[in-house]
Amino acid sequence: NFMTVAELAELYLTHKVVHLTLASRDTYPSIVRKQILPALGKMKVQEVAPKHTQKLIYDKASEVSFETLKHIKGYGSGMFRWAETQGHIGRGCNPWHPVELPPRQSVVKKARKNHTPDEPEMRELLAILDEPEFYPLGLMSWVQSTTSFNQSERAGLRWKRCNPTAEPFNNG
Repeated sequence: NFMTVAELAELYLTHKVVHLTLASRDTYPSIVRKQILPALGKMKVQEVAPKHTQKLIYDKASEVSFETLKHIKGYGSGMFRWAETQGHIGRGCNPWHPVELPPRQSVVKKARKNHTPDEPEMRELLAILDEPEFYPLGLMSWVQSTTSFNQSERAGLRWKRCNPTAEPFNNG
């Protein structure tokens, strides 16, 4: 009775998730279920060979970031390492061990288009900000997303005085 990679993954994730940091509890299962299982899930654990795992990595290389490729390899390897300790596969039979990652591709990040309010927008903005009672959530969101404020300047906005039920800000 040989189990599939999908069955192994569910056993492994049930065991592994309790040992993960909070930040990894969503990422780890997501990578396994969305990146590894569609390609290898129906295969029997004993049938998975390095050619299958290497093909998966090269197929994914054009779809995901280099960091995600490293996660796919690391999580796949960890799952099969655990399968070795549980006796599901023989020692030294981890099909992820010989997998090589493709060369890192440099990714050109899109430049963020900053917006500086023109004079009429600034007058309207200042008139609204003079309100002593509240700042509409739409306005606060607009200010933080369209201006060239840095992170600390955005954090310095008066979020405590934001009123989510106030009339939305209309930018034109």
